[in-house]
Amino acid sequence: MRIGSGRPARVWVDHSQYHVLAGPEMEVGEETIPGLLLDLGPQAVAVLTGLYMGKIPVTAQALTAAPDEPEDGWDVIGETDLDCPDGRIAVLDPNGSDYRQFGELASAGPGHYRMRVHIRNREQAEEQKASREEHHLLVWPVTEPQPPRLLTPMDAYGRIISGEDVVQAPPLDDVQRAAGAAIRQLADMVNAVDPPALSGERVVVRAHVSVAGTRRQVWKVISNPWMWIAMGGNSYPADFETVLMDEPYLYARGAVVVSEPLDRVAFTYSWSTLRWIDAEMPMLVAKSIDMSTGEERDILEMVPGRDLADSWVLPPQPTTVHISLRRAGTGVVAVELEHRDLPAELAGLMQPFWDWALQRELPDRVADSEFYGYPWAR
Repeated sequence: MRIGSGRPARVWVDHSQYHVLAGPEMEVGEETIPGLLLDLGPQAVAVLTGLYMGKIPVTAQALTAAPDEPEDGWDVIGETDLDCPDGRIAVLDPNGSDYRQFGELASAGPGHYRMRVHIRNREQAEEQKASREEHHLLVWPVTEPQPPRLLTPMDAYGRIISGEDVVQAPPLDDVQRAAGAAIRQLADMVNAVDPPALSGERVVVRAHVSVAGTRRQVWKVISNPWMWIAMGGNSYPADFETVLMDEPYLYARGAVVVSEPLDRVAFTYSWSTLRWIDAEMPMLVAKSIDMSTGEERDILEMVPGRDLADSWVLPPQPTTVHISLRRAGTGVVAVELEHRDLPAELAGLMQPFWDWALQRELPDRVADSEFYGYPWAR
């Protein structure tokens, strides 16, 4: 028997997932069904989505007993168990928002439950408008635990993100190869023991492109540098950091200083790394108790170890990137970039980087094209 109407809710997903929580405990786990479900402990599971960030329609229904054979019309269906100590199961987005329109999904109160996840039209999508993804959840009580299982073959997206299918990236072109070499060289410079000697000469590097799309579409990309030209990071315009490389580690940091929507954005930009140093580290070796007060005190011993230290920044004074937009015909936007106050010694590295960012990465982001990785990581 089904309980409730199964009315859809538009559930917010972030980093290609939303959560189903059956208790207060949630922990980092492994994929119980690779490409479909991520274990968050016995009381929670993350459902993996093709959409990176945005809302997808989800229906969820509580059952009093196990459902019949899997329904037709879905690309992939899988099941897993949930331990529900408090008698409440809820669908949450990664920010913790609860979708109460689903009603109570724990039809028998506290106990063990089985959840069946149905998904169709799951494809990689950065933006909500590019996604046609739909999810359907069924939850019912069980007496005996069962292992997670697939009831259908895995869909194409799940096979890709689980590593079962490997998508062959197209070969790098000259622009991409030059950008990759430039960023790898910059990472080596930032990770050197000592900062490079700079003459003090400052120059301007320029790049430009015409992009198919609207000014609003282009603005949405270029106004978020932490998500456009790197692998992500924090998204605080007043003080952002964004990672370019993991090994050797290279990140850019800056702050948005001008933001005129649809027209112009400017942000400071400099580079640094995480630097480990040998250091004496405290280690807890015992505890002492004051018998008169019962107060406990940690007894620490300093031992050799490694610690993170502030690294030097290249260049010492932040540079500034200015990007302006203008309409260049029907459905075309002209984008002009100036990287100002750049040490002359870095111009030969940043020119190919910005050429790639505007001529390759920006049009791909606006068109929501397939992403094959950054050129310096390939």
